Amino acid sequence: MRRSARRTTKKKLPKLVAAFLVLLVTAVLVPLTGAWFSKEPPVGLTDQQRGNDPESVLDISRRSTIYDRGYRELAVSFMMKSLYARPLEIEDIDGTAAFVGERLGLDPVELGRRLKSERSFVWLGRRLPEERARTVLQKDLAGIYAIEESQRFYPARRSGAHVVGFVEENNGLAGVELNFDHILRRGSGGAAGGGHLQLTLDLRIQELLAEGLDGLMAKTGAVTGTGIVMNYKTGAVLAMVAFPDYDPNSYWDAGQNGRLNRAVNGGIELGGFSSLFGLAAAREMAGGDDNRDRLSSLKIELLLESRAKEARSGEWFEERGAELLSPEFKGWRQAATAGGEQVALLAELGLFGKSGIDLPETVAGSQETGRTTPLNLLSAFAVLVNGGRGITPYVGEAVVDPSSGRRTSIARPEPQGKLIGERTSRGIVGLLAEASRSGPEAIFLESMRPAGRLSEAREGAEESVEEPESRFRTVLIGFTPGQDGVALLVALDGAVVEADKKTLMRNLGEDVIGRMAALAIEQVDPPSPEVMAAGEKRIFETWLGSQAYDHLVAAAVNTDPEVKRPEVMPDLHGLSLRKGLRVLQTFGVKVTVVGSGRIVEQEPAAGAVFDGGECRLSLRSDV
Repeated sequence: MRRSARRTTKKKLPKLVAAFLVLLVTAVLVPLTGAWFSKEPPVGLTDQQRGNDPESVLDISRRSTIYDRGYRELAVSFMMKSLYARPLEIEDIDGTAAFVGERLGLDPVELGRRLKSERSFVWLGRRLPEERARTVLQKDLAGIYAIEESQRFYPARRSGAHVVGFVEENNGLAGVELNFDHILRRGSGGAAGGGHLQLTLDLRIQELLAEGLDGLMAKTGAVTGTGIVMNYKTGAVLAMVAFPDYDPNSYWDAGQNGRLNRAVNGGIELGGFSSLFGLAAAREMAGGDDNRDRLSSLKIELLLESRAKEARSGEWFEERGAELLSPEFKGWRQAATAGGEQVALLAELGLFGKSGIDLPETVAGSQETGRTTPLNLLSAFAVLVNGGRGITPYVGEAVVDPSSGRRTSIARPEPQGKLIGERTSRGIVGLLAEASRSGPEAIFLESMRPAGRLSEAREGAEESVEEPESRFRTVLIGFTPGQDGVALLVALDGAVVEADKKTLMRNLGEDVIGRMAALAIEQVDPPSPEVMAAGEKRIFETWLGSQAYDHLVAAAVNTDPEVKRPEVMPDLHGLSLRKGLRVLQTFGVKVTVVGSGRIVEQEPAAGAVFDGGECRLSLRSDV
């Protein structure tokens, strides 16, 4: 009997193991496939969403609009509805198919066939305009549901992208979308006091700078490029460009390199500008009340005045150590040295700390290496020419109430006060104007550092060896000394430059800075709420017109009920794997996954007609 019992136990053992494996697989797969069979809506869908009450849908707040200083839209959100059906809950399938098909432009016969299938749910339309979805929902049909989704659109695309940033699932992840997330979230899920955000950026100045910098990079072969335009009297940033750049509508395509804001978080050498700050420190030292300092100051003034006159007729660049400096720098090293006072001034001007700008800022300069950020350099230069007043750069101008149009200026830290004397600042501006090779109305300084083997190339040029390209890290700063107070910085890395003549950088600066100054002083009247709403509607229509209708509505492509209707592949770019699989779950496809992270490639492509089979998703972790 005992032997028989043991035999029976051994016979049952494989069955027990098999049962255990079934339970294990079920525990793992059921959560992943529940949306296929469950009567509950898939993740992200609500269970009471019939009717035409917008409050009955998901609690997704409509994100506020971002404007430039002229109230041109930089980011707009639309509330869209996606409709789906639960076939088992529909009482009259043929009648429902006829009604929905007429309202959405679907073939009622094909739609009826799909609703009679064994699927747990069927998409009727994705991201439909509110008016179109309402024509279906107002009937209050059994088994027809809606979810509300927020669609963020950036009509300026790449223009200002590093400042504006981007969102994912209504959460700001970069730029002002991140820094002002608490303001931009409004509506049912937003913070109290939210509203539209007006920036200091001027889209016209932004595009002037971007177009010019892009042309410079093409002509010089530069690897990266940075540009900033600032009101140097207030710190308001009027334009900010960094190349490579990206389109926030598809930010995942750029990767981390394209999304890096080099203007704020990139490195740059002080180069010849170190001597300019040394001059300021020396003038501050020589500006005391005793006779010895007055005499020293007079000597410096006379020497610099003579050097300035020489600069206007000299060569375009002077080699000074590792730097090539434009004529506006001539003679400063010999005329003024400040030693420890210069080091102290550089620290006080904030060259080696964070600028305090209202954008994500992760990088600061280093006094040991003499490197800073482009924004820090331009901000410190602004102090030298604005009368000595400390500034903090900023891009957030005001919050605009969407219902009244009332503007509320964004609170900023108090100005830092005088960092250098007004007399010192006036002296530097006068000196630069005297030495300027571009005239007194727009003054430029250029500093270039060889990025390759420039010195060896020059030595080898005397022989019959072909001289390699001379690549430089270049920095140009210019400003208008008039009432408008516009300063411009342009920096290139790895640019091919002919250093014995006027540079393309200076040509660009002379061409655009006057136009930028004129645009910067234009006054703009705040629009009414009706005008703002009309602008949003116009942007929505632009966005809607750019979408293929097949992406919005699952339109039937043949009417034969015996033939399976091909599907239109959705756009999965930028989604996580989990969300991508959720979108594909109604297609009945086999999915092959390569890599990890977010979806960067898909096969078949978005919009392609797809009749089952396999789908390949490529993922990357740096998006």
